[in-house]
Amino acid sequence: KELIKKLRKTNHLDASQLIKHILGLKSNYKENFTLLYLWYDVPGTEGYEHRQEIEAFASIAKADGIDFRHITYQKVISYLEENYKNEHKDYIDYLVKRYL
Repeated sequence: KELIKKLRKTNHLDASQLIKHILGLKSNYKENFTLLYLWYDVPGTEGYEHRQEIEAFASIAKADGIDFRHITYQKVISYLEENYKNEHKDYIDYLVKRYL
């Protein structure tokens, strides 16, 4: 409900696409799902605005009882590097070099 009201206020976050995913998940799984938004963080004004829109969306989703979570590619790759470098060194080195 609140998500749709605030939809027009996002310039960097594709909130309508996220709502479509939420509707699809609700129709298939009712309340037993988590929507994860994986995104690439960038410096500057646009990156800041994107982060703010994600946080606002997350707050509204939570108020509507939606389990919405978000994490950056940078955090995922850093986590993989810290925890799995010995097992998958070549691939993780590639991810770090290419994306970080």
